[in-house]
Amino acid sequence: MPRPIGFKKKEPEIKPYTSALLHPVSASHPSSSQCVCVFSVDMEARFVVLLVLLCAVGHFTEAQILPSSALNSNITRTGCGSSKLCVSNPFKCTPSTTSSCFFSSTQLTNAVLTVELTGLVTGYVALGLNPSNNETQQLMGPVVFVCGNNNSNFFFETANQSGPVLTPNVVTTNVTSVQGSITGNLIQCTFNISFNSTLLTAAGQLPYNVSIFNGTTNGTALGNATTVFQSFKFLNLANAMSNIPAAATFNINRTGCGVSKLCIATGPNCDPSVSSSCFFTSIQATSQNFLFELSGTTSGFVALGLTQQGSNVVFVCANNNSFNNIEYFFLPATKVGKRLLPVNVDTVYSNQGVVSENKSLIQCIFNTSSSFSNVSIKADSVFTVTLMNGSTSGSTLGDPDTQLELRVDISNVTALNNSNRHVISLWTSVLVLLISALTLRFI
Repeated sequence: MPRPIGFKKKEPEIKPYTSALLHPVSASHPSSSQCVCVFSVDMEARFVVLLVLLCAVGHFTEAQILPSSALNSNITRTGCGSSKLCVSNPFKCTPSTTSSCFFSSTQLTNAVLTVELTGLVTGYVALGLNPSNNETQQLMGPVVFVCGNNNSNFFFETANQSGPVLTPNVVTTNVTSVQGSITGNLIQCTFNISFNSTLLTAAGQLPYNVSIFNGTTNGTALGNATTVFQSFKFLNLANAMSNIPAAATFNINRTGCGVSKLCIATGPNCDPSVSSSCFFTSIQATSQNFLFELSGTTSGFVALGLTQQGSNVVFVCANNNSFNNIEYFFLPATKVGKRLLPVNVDTVYSNQGVVSENKSLIQCIFNTSSSFSNVSIKADSVFTVTLMNGSTSGSTLGDPDTQLELRVDISNVTALNNSNRHVISLWTSVLVLLISALTLRFI
C-alpha cells in the first residue's frame, strides 16, 4: 500500500546488545577467541538491523620472557673444534668482529649443554634445534631459542616454529643461566640446557638438525624468521670434533630449465656448472614459495632485480672483501637511481651462498614467499628481471652494472621456450653498436 505524502517511518532505536557468551575484545586477553556483536531490534517491523559483527578468531600468545642477566664478555671462536661445536654463516666467520656473522656453539658438560648465539641484527637472532629421532626427542623436542632486542633491552624466550612464523611458547626444556647483551645491532647471548642424565646415551649423543634465524621485533613480538644457517644434516651437539659443517658447495646447472624451472642467462649456452664466465638465474615455484638460484662471475656481488609497476626488490649475493677469509653475505636491497640501498624483506626464508674460484665466482640459493614488502608475485607474475654485478668495499655495495634485462612471467617455467627470441645481454648490445659504428666509418 502506498505511503501517504509526508509519512515518515519511525526509525528503530539502536541499542547495543552483548551476548553473555561474547566478550569485548581486550588487549589484556590476547590469547582468547573473542566476538563483539552490536545490533538493534524493531519488534514492530520484525526485522533486525545488523550494525557490527566482529569476530576475532585466532590464537595470539603472549611472549614468555625468561629472566636474564648481563653478558659482560664477547662470544669468540676460541675452542671451536676442540671443546665446542661451532656453526656459522659465513663459514668460519668471527663473531663480534665480522660483519654479518651469525654464529652458535654448543658444549656438553655433565648433562648440561652450554649454548652461545650471536648475530648482527636489529631484531632477533634465534637457534632452532630439531631432534633426529624419538629417543633424542625425549631429551628435548623441536624448539627455537630467541635472543631479541626490545628497544635496546635484551630479552630471551623459547618458541615453536611453523614455516617462517615463530610463536612464543613455554617448553618443558630446563633453560637456566641466560645472559645477553645488546651492543648497537650486535646481539649476543649464552644459556644452559639441563638434560635428564638418565636419558643421555652412554656415548652422550645429541643429534639435532641446527638452524639459525633472524628477524624483526616490535617490542617483544617476533616478525617472520629468515633462515641464515641450516645444517641440512643432524649434528652431534655434544661432540666438538665431529660433524663440523664444511663450506657450502653448489651445483647450479641447467637441469630442469624450461621444464621444472625458468632459466634466464646471458646467452643461450650459459651453464654455470660448465663455465663460470656468464650470469645465470633460475626461478622455481614450490607451493606458495619461490626458489631462486643465482650465479655470476664477479669478485664483488651478483644481484637479481625484480621490477613491477615502478617498485623493485633486488637480492644481492656478495663477497665481503675486507677480510682475508672468504666472507659471503646476502642482502635484500632496492635500486634507487644507480644505487642499491639495503631494505628489510622478511619473507626471505633461507639463503646460502659461496664465493669460489679464487673469489671470482659467486653463487647462491634462496627461498622467498610469493610476496615481498613492496612487490607481490601473487598479484601479477610478470616482472622485469635484471641481472647485475658490481664491486664491494667491505659489505658496502658499489653501483651495479646491468648484464641482462628482460620482461617475463617468472611463474611460467616455459615462458622462454620456443620463443624464437634470445636473451640479449648488455655485452651483445654493445657489440652490435660497435659493429654498426665501424660499418658507418668505412662507408
